[in-house]
Amino acid sequence: MSSEIAKKKLHPQAAELAKLRITSFALALIYQAKLLAYRRDAEEVLSNDVKEALELMTRQHGVVWQNQLLIVIGGAVIGVFVQGFVNELTSGNATLMGVYTVIGFIGMLLVFWALRR
Repeated sequence: MSSEIAKKKLHPQAAELAKLRITSFALALIYQAKLLAYRRDAEEVLSNDVKEALELMTRQHGVVWQNQLLIVIGGAVIGVFVQGFVNELTSGNATLMGVYTVIGFIGMLLVFWALRR
């Protein structure tokens, strides 16, 4: 089965895109490793710098995903706040208006926290 997979031909545009992505990733990894070595005031970039750069890039990718999730959740909570606050404003229920205001602040905090990270 794996030999069948290896025999699959790669379209020239797909091959070019893969080369471009690989080159882009390699350049970013090398730059990050050089930056780490520079911060240590090292004479040269060591394999440990490359490993640390790879870990850092992988970790940053996870943080981006978490931030996007926080923004989506915060936006949904703000939506709940707007709808509930307007409904309670027309009915005149001050207690629930206060509850929805707190919910709105929580939503804004989630969004702002995600944007700051």
